[in-house]
Amino acid sequence: VTIGGVPCTDVVVLSPNFLMCKVPPSAGDATGAKDLLVKSSDGTKTYTDVPQGYTYVDNSSFYISSIDPIIGVGGDELTLTGNKMDEISEIKVGDGVCAITSQPPGMCKCTIPTNPKKGDVDITITINNTDTYRFARMFEYQ
Repeated sequence: VTIGGVPCTDVVVLSPNFLMCKVPPSAGDATGAKDLLVKSSDGTKTYTDVPQGYTYVDNSSFYISSIDPIIGVGGDELTLTGNKMDEISEIKVGDGVCAITSQPPGMCKCTIPTNPKKGDVDITITINNTDTYRFARMFEYQ
């Protein structure tokens, strides 16, 4: 996994659709979009090659630093951490609205809605009832 040509470290494959890694610092602490590349460990197979597929943001921007869990069932608690969590007005997991239960500093917690079938779904977050961010196939219903 590389971002802007710089390798990530501590890459862990969580499932066929999810991986986690430590993101390298941006060059010169510059914000902005960088190319995202995911290849096999021997470099022979490219899984993802997205020009400007990763964006470094500054501390005044909304961002998500973690989503936990990424695999579960309806009724589980979903915890988002990041910046401006108190500005989240709606969270959807798949097509269902996640009932927000608390928003302590730097976090937003909600109850995952039930889903009639297993599989990967998007998480969609709305900020201040205006801006919407979609995290494609970020949660897997068991």
